[in-house]
Amino acid sequence: APTPAPTPITSYRFKNQRDGAKKCLDLDVENSNVIVWPCHNHDNQRWYWAESQLKNKEKSKLCATFEGKDIKASKCLGSADQEIEMKGGTLKLKSGNKCLDWDNDSDQNVIAWTCHTQDNQQWKKSNAKTEPFSP
Repeated sequence: APTPAPTPITSYRFKNQRDGAKKCLDLDVENSNVIVWPCHNHDNQRWYWAESQLKNKEKSKLCATFEGKDIKASKCLGSADQEIEMKGGTLKLKSGNKCLDWDNDSDQNVIAWTCHTQDNQQWKKSNAKTEPFSP
């Protein structure tokens, strides 16, 4: 029997709800920082889950990783600081009560911060292929 084709990976864009919801979770390919950036259609803003790791579609060997208080993209190792789940509208680190947070002191930096309900920790997920997508 022929080998079945692999199931295509569904990748998502995560739109942050702060400041009118115009910026998406983005991998800065120059320095592997995880930031928010005006939403666009490139793969560095597309993310998918591999078990509990959030991987970037453009650089699939990199996972969103808690480093210090920053979120960076680093080599996927399966460590606890790379386990992220979508809970309600938040992207929550499984280890501890920290969520991905658009730093209020920055126009683009994403940090790990104590989970709360304000807009800068609220993310709308969409697998739409192109912008604009409605939240």
